[in-house]
Amino acid sequence: MSNITILSSGHLWSLQLLETCKTIGVDTICIAPGSRSTCLVKAASDISEFSLITHYDERSLGFFALGSAKYSKKPVVVITTSGSAVANLVPSATEASAMQIPIIFITADRPAALHHCGANQTLEQEPLLNHLMKEQVSFEVDNQASSFDMFSKKVTDVVSSALKGPLHINIAFNEPFLEKIQPADTYKLNPINLVKPSCHADNAASITKTINQHITSLSLVNKEIVCIVSNTVGSINVEALLSWSNQHNIPVISECSSSIPWNEPVIRHVDDYIKQLEAEQKEPVYVICIGAKWISKSLQLWLLKQNVLLLIHDFVATQNWLQLTCLEIMEPMRELTALLPNIKANHTFYKQCFLLDNNLKNQPKITSSNQAFTELTCLNALEPFIEDMKTLFLGNSLTVRHINNQLGRLKNPIMSITQRGVSGIDGLIATMAGIACQESAGTMGIIGDISFFYDMGALSLLRYAKSPTLLVVINNSGGQIFNSLDISNDDICNPLFVMPQSICIKSIARAFSIQYQRIESKQDLAIFKKIVKEANETYLIECVISS
Repeated sequence: MSNITILSSGHLWSLQLLETCKTIGVDTICIAPGSRSTCLVKAASDISEFSLITHYDERSLGFFALGSAKYSKKPVVVITTSGSAVANLVPSATEASAMQIPIIFITADRPAALHHCGANQTLEQEPLLNHLMKEQVSFEVDNQASSFDMFSKKVTDVVSSALKGPLHINIAFNEPFLEKIQPADTYKLNPINLVKPSCHADNAASITKTINQHITSLSLVNKEIVCIVSNTVGSINVEALLSWSNQHNIPVISECSSSIPWNEPVIRHVDDYIKQLEAEQKEPVYVICIGAKWISKSLQLWLLKQNVLLLIHDFVATQNWLQLTCLEIMEPMRELTALLPNIKANHTFYKQCFLLDNNLKNQPKITSSNQAFTELTCLNALEPFIEDMKTLFLGNSLTVRHINNQLGRLKNPIMSITQRGVSGIDGLIATMAGIACQESAGTMGIIGDISFFYDMGALSLLRYAKSPTLLVVINNSGGQIFNSLDISNDDICNPLFVMPQSICIKSIARAFSIQYQRIESKQDLAIFKKIVKEANETYLIECVISS
């Protein structure tokens, strides 16, 4: 900092804010440029430790930050100018809020004197985001030392809470932005003293006591118990979970939204496995759920049939949207495996569960009798590509449901990341790009064609990927998930819901200077596998599904 010439009060306040962000682990700054944010962008460029990402679209940029923060578990800053630029952050902010992703949205604003008088690019920015934020604060830069001291203290307090969810810091700047109006040596940053979050031991003891009393009241010793792991805010301590599972005879069933790597000895094929448990009448008497936002419809219906269960998660709000009969434990401050009950379950049932899983694994995978290239055939043929990656990003709709049921245990410790908050198909390419900018060992994304068209402007963000990336587009001529829903028998289904498109994906890839490959069969994928490995380049792969 000693080599930086501070050019104005706005520059000083911006440096103070971003230096504070740096102390909590921020190393990525996402910038959608604009005149009003000049001081913020200048300050970001002055701090050499930051990696700067620029993009012309605030909506995609917000989702890029979301993906980056999801992967790294570190806060990411987004800087925008004033006006409708802030409104474009709402989609990513809703997802960040639902999933408690640490994004710090810093928005430049016009001063109070320019509000409510017809000034250009001026609106009330705080109401756009405040209902979605963990915390929100607004400031107007001035030249008073007392104001700067107050600002420094407040942003330190606010930024200290960034790991709990998204924040919004709105700062009004007066023009001129970088013209010195005081001698440079009068601008000095204040010291930064972060407030460390605390985890109260008495609260932890109370939660443990509540769980133990619940388990004891149900007399579950030597009974049939299973554990379902789904979406959590933080990563699960997999070693601790598997040790607990083995010691207590409780099998773990994992959805693809969990943070359990795909090479670990847990039960996958969620839909088929649940159906097989019911078919063979191997029903547990008790279910422990870690995380929530369940993907599998079969799992959701099965959970509704359970008399009582334990739901443990690290979200700050209830996740019992199914209205299950359960003891719900919300604990955002502790590692969730530390809350698992100390109860010895039935060893015979434990062994039967894994035997049933092995039988499912050994069954031939679903293929089409006429060799048609279906979604399932395609996803099964993509497994060798997945094995070569480190991180797999899964789009919503049919893709995530098929992977959740079709993909079994892999040889390599692949991590999968999903987007299961509130955003649907919004921002999927941008989110994947944000993940790829953090992942140095290979990222692969699988999304549908409508998801691709919706967010194709974010393809330019793939240039920030740390290693060659594969984006697979399952082109099944529109939103085919609607053909599995109630509306499928109505004449309006295809034109108003499925909405097949005739847009040329190859031309889009060419426009963004991305390598392209069209795939029409599993044989095409097998041939292309050798090509892509040797090419070591980012590819857009269009898998054209048989109609």
